[in-house]
Amino acid sequence: MGALLQCSACLLRQDGLLFQCNQMSADYLFMQDKPYDVSFDTGDKAIQCGRHNDVFKLWLMWKSKVSY
Repeated sequence: MGALLQCSACLLRQDGLLFQCNQMSADYLFMQDKPYDVSFDTGDKAIQCGRHNDVFKLWLMWKSKVSY
């Protein structure tokens, strides 16, 4: 579909594989002294660290290119 990287997703069957590949545990980016559980931070689980998939853009491209 010609989607940009921030609009793309990589789905794998093996649980935790992408996390192991992307995990940098950069202390300067992901501080551990937060008032919430830091296990909810998704920075180490994504290819682009703090950016998340642009779902709305993907939905618009899907609607424009896919016919039922």
